[in-house]
Amino acid sequence: MIDIHGGSKDPRAAKLSNFADRLFMFDGVACAGIEGILQALKEPDAIKQTSICALRGKAAKKAGNGLNDWKESQTLWWKGVPYKRNSRSYHMLITNIYNAVYEQDSTFKEDLLAVELDDICHSIGNPDQRDTVLTEVEMIHQLNRLRLRALRSKSSLPSRKPTMDNIPKYRGVKKDGDPVEFLQRHYVDWITLDLLTQVKLRHHDEKLLNAIKYKTRNEGMKLADVVPPGINR
Repeated sequence: MIDIHGGSKDPRAAKLSNFADRLFMFDGVACAGIEGILQALKEPDAIKQTSICALRGKAAKKAGNGLNDWKESQTLWWKGVPYKRNSRSYHMLITNIYNAVYEQDSTFKEDLLAVELDDICHSIGNPDQRDTVLTEVEMIHQLNRLRLRALRSKSSLPSRKPTMDNIPKYRGVKKDGDPVEFLQRHYVDWITLDLLTQVKLRHHDEKLLNAIKYKTRNEGMKLADVVPPGINR
């Protein structure tokens, strides 16, 4: 198991940390690393966001430490647009950020390939979505999907339509934890390829769909913010 964090003695783990230098542009804003733009999402002022995006590693982390007002409303920001923390639109924003890094910084692909097929984790990550802009599960999801993309690119593996045959059924909060995190952990390929819909999830695991529906309703959100309605296709 490779534990991803900036202070790791394993260079493979340190390079995949959000503290690593990554030069890329996102939505017209110059970024010096993933940590910078993640911390910038806490800042509602677009001009101040740009300054935070230009920071690296620990400096970026420090800049975001005092920006905690978002926790009360569970709202993050990008260029003046609000994003509910547990919404599908926020998840897609994070996905697009990681995509931008992958597509613009060639070393990111190399660093992903360096871990080969080893299991990865981020043990120092905060598991509570209400208290962090990126949980361990969310971070590992992004790294795993891009590692799969890099491996396919390297070996010219054909893209295959994912199957739900081996995805476990949700057993409830006590046994499997937060239903949205369970979804993101086990339906990586479906989410990445934008194939997951409420229709398909209901067919495979109605209990999980109902748990997500209950959670989103209690938090003043819509089920469609997490799982699009869609049609069977």
